[in-house]
Amino acid sequence: MRCLRHSRPLVFALCGIMAASCNKVGSRNGHFVIKGRVLQDCSAAPLAGAPIRVHFETEWSSDGDYFSGEIGSGTTDAEGRFEIKCKSYKGDGSLSVSTRNVCMGRNGALPRSETIDLGTAYQHTTFGAHLRIRMDVAYRPSDTLFFSFDPAEGAQTIYPIAPEQIVHFETRSISGGGYLGTGGDEVTPTLRWAIGKRDYEAVIGDGTLTHPISPFWRNVRLRRCSMMDTVDVRAGSW
Repeated sequence: MRCLRHSRPLVFALCGIMAASCNKVGSRNGHFVIKGRVLQDCSAAPLAGAPIRVHFETEWSSDGDYFSGEIGSGTTDAEGRFEIKCKSYKGDGSLSVSTRNVCMGRNGALPRSETIDLGTAYQHTTFGAHLRIRMDVAYRPSDTLFFSFDPAEGAQTIYPIAPEQIVHFETRSISGGGYLGTGGDEVTPTLRWAIGKRDYEAVIGDGTLTHPISPFWRNVRLRRCSMMDTVDVRAGSW
């Protein structure tokens, strides 16, 4: 009994130290399951046998506690599906799941035991819309209309320009190499356009314009793997 009495303060002290340690940002906090599916492209062919890596990085706490590292790994099955048991850690941060140019993820705290379903991601994907371009600015018969959502993809052109015409537009780069995350299957990128190559390059570059009403910008809603209904783009008014 004497040994037990003398050991109680030490036991209580150790429990206090352990409790403080377990409450720190980045300390272990059980396990959870993460699942999802990866497809090759809009044909819906599965990305089978792909290695999956799950990474978590916490925000820095006021105490300087921090964690960054791999918390789980696995492989997609024949249908492109994966279900991985991961280590959970305390603290808010960024969760990323990656494989072969595909990244899914979410922000916030990790669950202790629940399952996170990240849905479906695509290795290569497209977003599209039909654009009805209505010209209500002055232009010459020799002018060319340049437009794009992503300058890295290069501009599409319309020549000769008509007062009104519908253009089928499809783009890949908006998705950032296949990124889906939990944002859904629609994006709203900025459409840039201008009359003439020089002004188009100014729109996507330094903004030095030769025609003060030539360049325009507008956010347009696009849908993954399908075409949105016709979107009106009126050149010359907002």
